[in-house]
Amino acid sequence: MRFDAFRSQGMKRPQMDVYYTEISWQGVIGPGQLASRAKFCHDKKIRLKDLRLLESNFGSTSVSLQQESIMINTDGFRALINEDSVAILHDPALAYNEHQQFQANNEHQQFYAIKSGEEDLAFSRRREFTFNLLKAISNLREVERSARIEDKSAYAVEYPFELLALGSILDVIFASLEQDLHAMRASNGVLLNTLEKEISSKTMEKLLFSTHQLQNFIERCRNLQKCLDKISVQAKTYFQTRGPPGSPKTLGEPEEEPASSEVHHQDFLTLIDQYSAEEITEELEIMMRELRMKEDNANLVLNSNQLDLVYVGLKLEVLTVGFTLGALLTGTFGMNLKSGAEETEWAFLIAAAVIVTACSAAVVVGWVYVRKIARNF
Repeated sequence: MRFDAFRSQGMKRPQMDVYYTEISWQGVIGPGQLASRAKFCHDKKIRLKDLRLLESNFGSTSVSLQQESIMINTDGFRALINEDSVAILHDPALAYNEHQQFQANNEHQQFYAIKSGEEDLAFSRRREFTFNLLKAISNLREVERSARIEDKSAYAVEYPFELLALGSILDVIFASLEQDLHAMRASNGVLLNTLEKEISSKTMEKLLFSTHQLQNFIERCRNLQKCLDKISVQAKTYFQTRGPPGSPKTLGEPEEEPASSEVHHQDFLTLIDQYSAEEITEELEIMMRELRMKEDNANLVLNSNQLDLVYVGLKLEVLTVGFTLGALLTGTFGMNLKSGAEETEWAFLIAAAVIVTACSAAVVVGWVYVRKIARNF
């Protein structure tokens, strides 16, 4: 049983209920509604499996055709579009507060939303989608006003309501992609300029983060394009499986494809062709290649610097070995002999020459060996 969920705040709500707001094909936004999952699926003619997919908070953007509905799940915005209404699912914890900002002036078909500093991305999507949809309905009514279209069947024959709703949400999705692309382009430009000036561990950390972020963005665009391609293939079957609006099917009567279904199919394909994530994906891939190239160059510079440090360290170690050898020989010469030969002047000169020669030879041989190793790298 459905009822106004937002007027019954004191009532305990079962966890298995669905909270949603419905927008009719006439542009009327109904009050927030509460329905059991089974009842919601029955009324919207979808399966429980489809509802679980619609309610999922994981994964990327999903746009799919399911029986007689179009399901959209993107960034927390979840909508179920059918031929006469759009059901927008809500988070129960935020349902009441969002509903207070989700009212429309039905007389003028204008939507007003109160901006809140704590509004999340999902509510922003709902607000933009509702505004676009009501505006599209208003514009279409202006065009069709001369024909005096008053009933749903005549209205749907001219242009399906699903296309208005789908176009409205695609406008929001691609506008969001454009904004993210602009921000990504600016941040990558700043990062590349920074890498031209200096290469540090902090800069490399930013480069790694930007690379992962860009890769996720590319996957998001590819997934969206796959969804659009998939529903384009399914569109013909989607419009063929339902009869003309307002005309129930008769059992035993041969089914003929309505003339309007082909028109609607072509309108659907035309709408989908207007939106493409391929160009955005190509630009992102170019940005990715630039980042990869800059990352490779930065790694080469860092590796070269590390090798230089290792080279200097090995030289210092060889020098230390040379001085250590000299100290060992000096200590040996300073030992007292029974003959007292170490106290003579000629013995001192010979010992000094031997010590210096040995130390120098050890250092030179060590440096030559280190240099030979360095050349192999």
